Amino acid sequence: MQELIKLLVERTCLNEQNAATAAQTTMEYLKTKMPSMLHGSLEKAFSGVSLEDGIKGEAMDLVGDAKEKLEEFADDAKEKFDEVAGSLKEKLSGLFGGDKKAE
Repeated sequence: MQELIKLLVERTCLNEQNAATAAQTTMEYLKTKMPSMLHGSLEKAFSGVSLEDGIKGEAMDLVGDAKEKLEEFADDAKEKFDEVAGSLKEKLSGLFGGDKKAE
């Protein structure tokens, strides 16, 4: 944000304090116009990181989160499948006379 404040001071009649207020107000206004998932990228842009790099970082975070959730889902699905398969195997085995116990 310091870079923007400096530009506002250089290009307008604003002093540093008023330029800081203008920059903060601008960021808050832009946040109302952007999806909340881009707010972090906007803040990074105001801190000197390019908006493109900020969005790429946010996207990579989202991809990482999605991958982690998908892996958890796959592990849970495998566990449930194994339980159902084991239960089905027992029932079919009993149905076709497997593992008969001595009477």
